[in-house]
Amino acid sequence: MILMRNKIKEMFDISEIENKIINYALITAAFRKYTTKKKKEIITGSKIILSQVLKLPNSEINEIIFLISQIDKIKNSISSNGEYQRLDIAILLRGIKRKYLNAIFLLCICDEYTSTKSSIISSIDEIELSKIHSKYQTLMTFIHAQKLESISDLKPLIDGKTLKTTLNIKEGKTLGLLLDELIKYQIMNDAVTKESAIEYLHTKIN
Repeated sequence: MILMRNKIKEMFDISEIENKIINYALITAAFRKYTTKKKKEIITGSKIILSQVLKLPNSEINEIIFLISQIDKIKNSISSNGEYQRLDIAILLRGIKRKYLNAIFLLCICDEYTSTKSSIISSIDEIELSKIHSKYQTLMTFIHAQKLESISDLKPLIDGKTLKTTLNIKEGKTLGLLLDELIKYQIMNDAVTKESAIEYLHTKIN
């Protein structure tokens, strides 16, 4: 695992917390390869390794566990022809925040490749790493082209109080869903006005 981690560090710009996330990615990949345990059991077993072997504090372990839980969301953000979907990726980035951006995608890519190989975790070669790096760069290029780097900072154009009054709705689940729809509308449209947003949200109520 140390060999694999060092190879990754040579190819990617990795911060301290991301270095620890790589450890977790490799551990998880190993668990998935050699066991038939469910995801929850894999996470439980990995927590033990993170705390007892890697000696990580609980705060860092919790951050890593959160990131690994996002893997399926990332895979679901890729269409059948291998293309990334703007809305899906944008919503995902809002959930994990910018500080985790590089880490979560690197983790996901490492997990995806290593979990499908039959060889031991430390034997992954330079060709395999090149494939991982290529996929990582493709995704980061997509994020840059779609101007999604700061998407986690996007705020609803209309606040909840105004929505309640304008759409004549009560505070609760409906309001939360409409705020989510508003964010999605803003993500998918460049020139959004309050008027166009209200008109769009009316269609969601009706």
